[in-house]
Amino acid sequence: TYGPTIYNGGEYNTIILAGAYSAQKNPSLPLGLYASFDGGVTWENIKDTKVVNDSVNSHWHTAVYDPFQARIWATQGDVDNTFHYYSDDSGQNWEELDGYNDFLDPAGRTSHVTMLAPLPEKIVFGPDSGGLTPCIMTVGKDRGYTGIGTERIPDIRQEYAFSNVGLTTSTKMSGPYAQDGIEMYIQMRVDGAGGPLFVVGTGDGGNSWHCLFSQELGQRNGNANNGIVGPDKNGKIIMYINDGDMTSGGNTAVFDRVEWIYT
Repeated sequence: TYGPTIYNGGEYNTIILAGAYSAQKNPSLPLGLYASFDGGVTWENIKDTKVVNDSVNSHWHTAVYDPFQARIWATQGDVDNTFHYYSDDSGQNWEELDGYNDFLDPAGRTSHVTMLAPLPEKIVFGPDSGGLTPCIMTVGKDRGYTGIGTERIPDIRQEYAFSNVGLTTSTKMSGPYAQDGIEMYIQMRVDGAGGPLFVVGTGDGGNSWHCLFSQELGQRNGNANNGIVGPDKNGKIIMYINDGDMTSGGNTAVFDRVEWIYT
């Protein structure tokens, strides 16, 4: 699975989530989402992938523990086998977020969510595909659903968009993100030759978002979204940038955390 899947809540409360990932199309062999609630001493399968189309992949993309709600969020793909879930009882029971793909990609291209980043009042859903302008997309934890009649569409919002980039079939947000409470830093890139790389951050729990870094990547696509981690004990944020030139080995960027000032 992509992204940070370990929650360190202390010596006896470290939660690890690991979703099985495979490109093998075998509907008779569902893939498990495994969890350890004791720092890796014991493991259990808390959910299997759901398969509705046996001609496409069915595997886990990412899962995350949300300490603000004691909730586990998980997402699987691909295409018709794309589903998003949450559990409030350590994986014993699950709720499915239906209607999400229709909203995210009105052009009909199925979005594969590869980043789940929880904040106190919302969670960031980061795709690795879709037909929208690159943006921060959030699902409110208590917004409920909108829709007409029996149609249920989760109240999903574009909270920060790069309007000068335009529509793209692939905005990559799959690497780790940096977080300290309500402070969060997310790396995203736009697919395509030389597509830009951005770092977007918030210091107030996602009430406002700000572009903190941008760079045009001069090589082929590559794996530029390797993520961003921190803050470390010295208050540093660390980011790896691979511009697609596999001979260069990429670069590591280190910068100070932002001094957020709100009035």
